[in-house]
Amino acid sequence: MLRLATVYDDWVGYPGAPTVEPVTAQVNHRWVDAQCWVVRMHGGECADVYHVLNGPDGSSDAAGFLEEDHTRLNPQGLQLVADELARLGYRPLR
Repeated sequence: MLRLATVYDDWVGYPGAPTVEPVTAQVNHRWVDAQCWVVRMHGGECADVYHVLNGPDGSSDAAGFLEEDHTRLNPQGLQLVADELARLGYRPLR
């Protein structure tokens, strides 16, 4: 069983970090697309938590789902990722 939860951008909203540039968001979108593509090519399924945590355009601060260090997921963030993975289902993959 192969399931992947994508990366998220913990720099968005991080104190002192520069604002998200359009090119950064574009790179992040492509990175997530590449992650999901590789998983699907191997018969797996992908939970796109990047767009759940950082919003459709990748510019939302995920702070509500992160610990005080603004990097590690807090209990709400972990539950969100678990819910996204569960949404993929538990059927056997090809």
